[in-house]
Amino acid sequence: MELCGILQTIHNVNDLPPLFSTPPLLSIFHPLCRTTPAARLRGISPKGAILTAIAGFDVDNAKAFSYNTIMKKNIHMLVTDLDGTLLHSDKSISDYTVSVFQRCREKGIKIVFATGRPERTAVGFAQAIPPDGVVSNNGAGASVDGQAILRKDVPPAAVTAIMEQLLAVDGIKLSLDYGGYSLTNCEDHAGWGAWNAIFSDLTEYDPNGVPKISIEAMEPSLLAGVNFEALGCHVYANQGEKWHMVQEKSATKRSAVEAVAAHFGIALSDVVAFGDDQNDIEMLRACGTGVAVANAIDEAKDAADFVCGTNDDDGPAHWIEENLL
Repeated sequence: MELCGILQTIHNVNDLPPLFSTPPLLSIFHPLCRTTPAARLRGISPKGAILTAIAGFDVDNAKAFSYNTIMKKNIHMLVTDLDGTLLHSDKSISDYTVSVFQRCREKGIKIVFATGRPERTAVGFAQAIPPDGVVSNNGAGASVDGQAILRKDVPPAAVTAIMEQLLAVDGIKLSLDYGGYSLTNCEDHAGWGAWNAIFSDLTEYDPNGVPKISIEAMEPSLLAGVNFEALGCHVYANQGEKWHMVQEKSATKRSAVEAVAAHFGIALSDVVAFGDDQNDIEMLRACGTGVAVANAIDEAKDAADFVCGTNDDDGPAHWIEENLL
């Protein structure tokens, strides 16, 4: 019983008590919690995996234990990534997913989008699922009920340095986001209507007020000459794409979700987050319950407490219905 009491306080591997965090034990628990393919496929959390290892529970009982203990918490906010997570691959949202999120809203659960997109490109999805808050540009911006509560721009000197170093490099296209529109030398990008992108050779641009720089690099090595960290920035790479997103170093989905949760007076421990890619990892770790979709990168699955179905199978909605409704 004492063991069960300890396990009920564990949200992820980082929460293991010192006794369990010694190298011999951690070498056993960490693989069980994070990297066992069978556990991922069955949706077993770290708690369930640890209980299975220590107490000899079978897989189904461990899964039931993990779901029941975690879901006893009061969940007050759902945070979901869009592309690759909530949205189908064709960028649609199913009627089933809409209905599940509507039921969450009826229970008083706040709904927040957390996306790498500019906010203007997320509003179309708000017609199907109206969010209470939007985290945009990977955490460089956040709004609640349409009102901005956070904005972190790339330092102007960094914008200038990056543009000077990369504009002359063959195989690279650049886009500067300004919140309401973007300036780009990528003709394909300029054709995306919802992005309000203006085609330009970028010989003239304003380095101020840029929350995100998007870089299409045919080879990642083309970016090797830029010391983004020294410029006060970090870079996210999009799964399966050639686009890289440059942000001010403290702009993350995690920090922006914290700001939105604080605005509502909600503790991160009472938040469930869904994601699939590199820019979701910190958010999945920080929130009380992190859920990666089955099509997520391995690093996101490792950071999550649960793995649900794929985005095209309405994985987040099914997980919500099974565990929260």
